[in-house]
Amino acid sequence: MPDDVVHLARIRAKVQEELRSIPDYVCVADVERLMSGRGQKSPRKVDTLQFEIANSGGRELYALPGDSSFRDGSLTDSVKGGLVTTGDFSAHAREIFAGSFTQVQFAGSERLEGIDALKWSFRVPKFASTWTLLIGRAADIPESVGYFWADPVSDDVLRFEVRAAQLPPGFPARDIVRRVDYSRVTVGDRNAWLPRSSEFSLIDNYDRRIRNVTRYSDCRQFTAKSNIRFVPTPP
Repeated sequence: MPDDVVHLARIRAKVQEELRSIPDYVCVADVERLMSGRGQKSPRKVDTLQFEIANSGGRELYALPGDSSFRDGSLTDSVKGGLVTTGDFSAHAREIFAGSFTQVQFAGSERLEGIDALKWSFRVPKFASTWTLLIGRAADIPESVGYFWADPVSDDVLRFEVRAAQLPPGFPARDIVRRVDYSRVTVGDRNAWLPRSSEFSLIDNYDRRIRNVTRYSDCRQFTAKSNIRFVPTPP
């Protein structure tokens, strides 16, 4: 059996086990929101968001500065204005590595952060996708296409990059891309596989490039008595 087939089987089994046994945890998320207009080479910083995100029983809970408890609801209900994204922790990983209709093809190896990582392309057809895009009053569930990279020794997924395809005519954005980088993080007594950073970008119909860069830190075990704590965002 070819090596890439063996690696892919191990990667799928490993990710599915990680998703089944993912611990309840909470992390601090710092989101830098950037924008550049038509013809602008350098993006300008719009603002910075900070919130805590908790995974509890497979649900994502959020807390903003000033909250006394976590909210069981969408982050978009709490943050008004600008681009807000959710789902870094498991939504795409479930589709890519546990989806019945996901098509995967080996794409060789590529140097990634000092590792000769193995690379695959993937496609999640529109009918099997759960990626929901909401921009203003427009909504769509696109086909997903992209790549993922894995460590050839540990078979840990290091990164995936997913692009929205087959968007409907008149949709208020194009070239929508999400990238998530993973690492091992100690949570309680577990060495958990969690996102350490992500980037979401799009180009709207006014040719503005909008980008959110998120970094996760201070991950710890989540319990019913978990305290909400925020740290100053570096300038």
